[in-house]
Amino acid sequence: MDYSDPEFQAIHHVFPDTEKYLCYFHVEQAWLRWTKQKKNNLSDAERESLLSLLRKTALAPTRDIHQNAMEQLTTSDPYTNNQKVKTYLDNFWLNIPERWCRVHFHNGFHLNVTTNNGVEALNNSLKKFYIKLTSTGTLTSLIDILVTEFVPDLLKTYVQLNYQFCSQYKRYNEYVPEFLHNKPRNVVKHCLTRYANASSYKAGDIDFVTNGGVFLVKSESNVDEFYHVDIGSNLQLPSCSCADFIQSYLPCKHMFAIFRNTNYKWNDLSPLYLSSPYMNLDDRFLSEQQFDQDLDDHNAIIDFSEDLQLTAEDDHNEKYDTDLSKKRKIYVKTLKFWKP
Repeated sequence: MDYSDPEFQAIHHVFPDTEKYLCYFHVEQAWLRWTKQKKNNLSDAERESLLSLLRKTALAPTRDIHQNAMEQLTTSDPYTNNQKVKTYLDNFWLNIPERWCRVHFHNGFHLNVTTNNGVEALNNSLKKFYIKLTSTGTLTSLIDILVTEFVPDLLKTYVQLNYQFCSQYKRYNEYVPEFLHNKPRNVVKHCLTRYANASSYKAGDIDFVTNGGVFLVKSESNVDEFYHVDIGSNLQLPSCSCADFIQSYLPCKHMFAIFRNTNYKWNDLSPLYLSSPYMNLDDRFLSEQQFDQDLDDHNAIIDFSEDLQLTAEDDHNEKYDTDLSKKRKIYVKTLKFWKP
């Protein structure tokens, strides 16, 4: 969400138990705008230093790193020597770290909190393509476009990408382990890299802690450091204390080191984790029959919506509708809104 207290209070009133985070893109933009204002008396060097410290504080993956970054920020020259900087940070940012500092975010599948990037991309295509190609500006016309064109196009893209990434569409390369079949492409690429990186680990690098699947895995960069790995249970999601897992919430090389050198394997990960939609393609669309049927269903939606009653000013001439449909069909082929 944007930095708007009325917006925050409204969302909190309706969804009091929901985690609410600021969009990092807008956080960054707010910092850039404020630090560029001449009235705030920041030199170029001070501005860059302050922005760097704010970014480190926002993106710190662990509490120790976050605390260290916060101390650096509040003891920096811009903060201690410029009252405007101190007032700005104290009143607008340091009093609500839970809304913009990653370390305070709820434990789960972390995407960068730049939700507006995706939402605004959709909004941009809706305004600059779909709405731009219609000759009316009425609410009825907007609803018609959303129901008959925009949403069905997105659903078609979603269905198509799910099917194209599955094993029934194309056979996986032999080097892709079976447990990574029918997974989203980003998950497969991430796991293949970590699986390869874990090849240097030996059994002696892993200490078994408890019967619940908890291990200490030696760090490759620091022989005196170990990472705490828990593969989870029926009631608990897996975890690892390394920055890679904290940032992505996808299996790290320390987990794959365990799978390579112990009796614990991929399927021993928490079923809560393995069944997550973040980790799997949508199994409703993993066969050609399902794929074709779903497209037929979307066509049925479009055909049905043509019966909507439109006012006289919303009625397009036949030639315009034909040209518009052709342009949209061409554009739909380039849609990349959803990548399962």
